[in-house]
Amino acid sequence: MKEHFCPIEQSVITYQGQCNWCDEKESTPAKKRTWVGLTEDAALHLLPIMPYKYEVDVEMVLEFAKVIEAKLKELNT
Repeated sequence: MKEHFCPIEQSVITYQGQCNWCDEKESTPAKKRTWVGLTEDAALHLLPIMPYKYEVDVEMVLEFAKVIEAKLKELNT
């Protein structure tokens, strides 16, 4: 069931599937997508944007990318 303001009826109505007056359709939930993580190569693209005041090496960038990736996966799955 969906509730919306129908411009034809000029009121809030509840419907299932499709509004009988304005033909608005109930949207279907977005399809769940498979998590795709960063490749090592993609993570290394972070190296040039790391602040220069810190001594940064490849292993540090890869570890930093893994931490960010884990947090994003936690939030998005």
